[in-house]
Amino acid sequence: MKNTRALCALLALILCFGFVFAGCNKDGEYPVTVGHTQFKESPVKVVSLSDNIADIICYIGYATKLSGVSDSCTQSEIKEYITSVGSEISPNTDLIVNSGATVVFADSTLDEAVKTELQNKGVEVIKTLYPSNDAQLRSLYENIGTILGGNTEGRNKGVSAYDRLMSILTSATDEVASVASTKTVCYLYLENGKLCSFTGKYNDGMVMSYLGATNIAANFTSKYADESILKLSNPDYIFFDNASVMEKLTSDDNLKNLNAITKGNVFELSKDELTRQGESIIKVQNFMLSSMFPNFVDAPVIESEDLSSAYGITLTEDMSFKNGDDNDNIIAVQQRLVDLGFLDLGEDAPTTYFGDMSEEALKAFQSANSLEASGIASFETLKKLFSSDALGANGGTYVPETTAPQTEPETTTAENHTPDTPQSNNTSSDTNAPITITDSTVYQSGDEHEDIKAIQERLVELMYLSFDEGDSATTYYGAGTENAILTFQESNDLPQTGVADADTLRVLFSEDAKIPQ
Repeated sequence: MKNTRALCALLALILCFGFVFAGCNKDGEYPVTVGHTQFKESPVKVVSLSDNIADIICYIGYATKLSGVSDSCTQSEIKEYITSVGSEISPNTDLIVNSGATVVFADSTLDEAVKTELQNKGVEVIKTLYPSNDAQLRSLYENIGTILGGNTEGRNKGVSAYDRLMSILTSATDEVASVASTKTVCYLYLENGKLCSFTGKYNDGMVMSYLGATNIAANFTSKYADESILKLSNPDYIFFDNASVMEKLTSDDNLKNLNAITKGNVFELSKDELTRQGESIIKVQNFMLSSMFPNFVDAPVIESEDLSSAYGITLTEDMSFKNGDDNDNIIAVQQRLVDLGFLDLGEDAPTTYFGDMSEEALKAFQSANSLEASGIASFETLKKLFSSDALGANGGTYVPETTAPQTEPETTTAENHTPDTPQSNNTSSDTNAPITITDSTVYQSGDEHEDIKAIQERLVELMYLSFDEGDSATTYYGAGTENAILTFQESNDLPQTGVADADTLRVLFSEDAKIPQ
């Protein structure tokens, strides 16, 4: 199975990009080689002329890197906040250069003269083909993540986003399976005045394959709708591109009495939205299923849980924080940003002060979650921040196992504060571990304690840490232990802090602990 998947992924990789990944540098992230172009570091700014690639970039969690898009990117969350550089075929090259972008993602339709002009101006252009199967779509996600984030972190974010996408699509389909299987549906749009439809294949409206209902267009021999089959199949539901489509249907004596039309089961949905394969496809599927089976699908598909109580904060509609504010609730905001991977306080604890670091972290969070990147913690932003479906910096989600952070800062005028190092106590323990672990157990760089020896021995056992000949575990938490914990946390989907907190230690000494990926 693994060999088959690898072969398919490699084939898709060649078809879509012609990727060749170079040997890793010291930290394993870069260089990355695309075709004959080597990226020595992560691109800070990129432009996507492809609305599909822009959709995927945002869904993976790299929206903050987008400095420009083409006019074809009509998604509201993109169009409203990211500058247009013109058409996807012949964009304004000066706008692209002035945006600070060093990389442009484009469809195969990009004018070759424009590509050459951009490359002459120092901007690399990556042309992509539209995916036509599972392997190619997965590779597209993986490769975009790798370009933007590196061979390890970026690749993992891309794959994680793809897996999350497919899980949501299939679970929503399963929810209506028992009823949808008896229904028929089709999507119609006009091209050159003729009715056309989507077959549901990857390169032809793939969302149609994730509705559970029978797509009658699968019986068409081309994209042009066979009106005799359309009339004979008499679909229960019709989704259409615009009013012109419905005018054509209702003015045709052979089609105006279709079940979907007479029963009012017709729904307008822009054609462009069905061709995107990022977050847009989830929204489209949700709209279509909700329209067809309102008793079985309740938007949104992902059920969100309010986590604010777990962080000790009560959200109110008048609540808002910005740079320079000092408020006890900011402790919870910072802790949530830390947990989601947007804020790195190092060895310091959250404080009550909202400074530059909090503002930048919040902007990154807002971009990753399709919110206006204002850097202001408005009520809307706070609701999303403390929801269980809030996307973290790695493209995943984080739900705390314990209650709100209890650490009280000694100062409220700085974002970095060094707390006393909590030591293990005997109020409760994890009986599977060789050390006593309580909710307040924390070890970090510079600490010295007998428990650290057991932690190092476990890291050696799991292959995260090794010693030179003659050396062995010690009671000192140094840089080597910190790096090993960081790698362990990354491989086990934990917040990457390098600090051996209670959550990390419980996983470390559990049977579920994973070896390095």
